[in-house]
Amino acid sequence: STSSATTTAVTCQPRRWRGRCGARAGGAGGGGAPPLSRKGHSCMWFNVQEHFCAVTVSTHSFSMRVALQLALLLVAGLLAQIPARAPRRLAVPRAWRTGDMILFRTTDVIFRLSSIITRSEFSHIGVVVAPPAAPAPMIIESLDAGHHSMPDLWTGRVKAGPQLHPLHARLREYRRRRGGYAVVRRLHAPGFRPGPAALDRVRRFGLSVPHFPTLQQLIQSAGLAMLAETYSPAIVPVPPPQAVAPDSICCSALVAQCYLMWGLLRPTVACDFIYPKMFAHGESEGTVHPTLGLRPDCRFAPGEEIDLSLKA
Repeated sequence: STSSATTTAVTCQPRRWRGRCGARAGGAGGGGAPPLSRKGHSCMWFNVQEHFCAVTVSTHSFSMRVALQLALLLVAGLLAQIPARAPRRLAVPRAWRTGDMILFRTTDVIFRLSSIITRSEFSHIGVVVAPPAAPAPMIIESLDAGHHSMPDLWTGRVKAGPQLHPLHARLREYRRRRGGYAVVRRLHAPGFRPGPAALDRVRRFGLSVPHFPTLQQLIQSAGLAMLAETYSPAIVPVPPPQAVAPDSICCSALVAQCYLMWGLLRPTVACDFIYPKMFAHGESEGTVHPTLGLRPDCRFAPGEEIDLSLKA
């Protein structure tokens, strides 16, 4: 019948090839190659584009993995430049004297960055004031507000910049918040008997520079100091440009200013370019870095590691 013939004709038609994009194209025999029609070209282009995108994503992922591995190797190499922890006698100092310096090595990322740039074992420093200059052992230091939680005894508030803290409480807080370790180098200075006026002079100076440098200023200052130390003597002995704002001061510069006001140091380098490594220099000889200009009759004893696990 007519209906039967029509059905047979439709059923026996050859299957047309269907591309991945869904476009139909005629071809001889089942599953033959698509003809070069507009739809066929479009389907082939989509297939090539899809494959290209997959290759691009794969290449991008590989590049990201390589970049990450190189970055990790760079960080590991930089961390390896930080001097190792030197062996020292563990002690619980009790007879504190004004002028004793305390060098800190912390696990904080920012301070570790400072150690990397300056290639120093230590990243922070403070100076002790003790009776009769103060009612009890205290520590003078310049800090960022985010690195401590103790109120400054000069202003009564938690702040950045120069400040005064009870020594024993500050050491306990340091151990609790920062980890790491602290080393004391005791001052031996014949005839040095500072009274309350010495502490008041530091207080007035600290209030004149109430801020702590920004991270960018610290990095620039440390980097310029290292470049000056490495290259200036061989090229031209010109001090590096100012990197820290005039109303800001870092920990090392504040300690240097204290010793300067007390007549113990005569630095030949700007205080902005003094960093903890200079105070740790010459430990076995009882000296500091020559550019700090330590008074000839003064000595800093080799360091003793403070036992932070005990109450001093």
